[in-house]
Amino acid sequence: MRIGVIGAGQLGGTLATWCAESGHEVAVTSRHPDRLTDLVAHGDGHIRALTVPEAAAFGEVLFFAPNWESAREAIDLAHDAMAGKVVIDATNPARIDAPVEGTIPGAPGPGGPGPGGPGPGGPAPADPARADRAPAA
Repeated sequence: MRIGVIGAGQLGGTLATWCAESGHEVAVTSRHPDRLTDLVAHGDGHIRALTVPEAAAFGEVLFFAPNWESAREAIDLAHDAMAGKVVIDATNPARIDAPVEGTIPGAPGPGGPGPGGPGPGGPAPADPARADRAPAA
């Protein structure tokens, strides 16, 4: 399968590597393409560096993983080539080192140490006063 990865930071670069290691052809892009030489070399011929529109056109499936500050620009550059494709959006506006509202620093869970991974912590205990604000299923 041909996979396009928009953004080659820690997440995008890791996804590109895993996909290439699984035998997929991968096109990866970055605002700093000169920094992709190691990633491309590590892909054993399965990873190529392309522009944002080229990577979006290349992939049958797209991982959208730019940093938050450049996400709008990446959408503007890739939107025509994204039409009709599966796009997995991995953007996140939170800073990695910033506390996340509703989490307990150091607690296990999403983003916390342990099974959920590194980060600011897992979900806070339920607040009965906010029960009426439960997310829709």
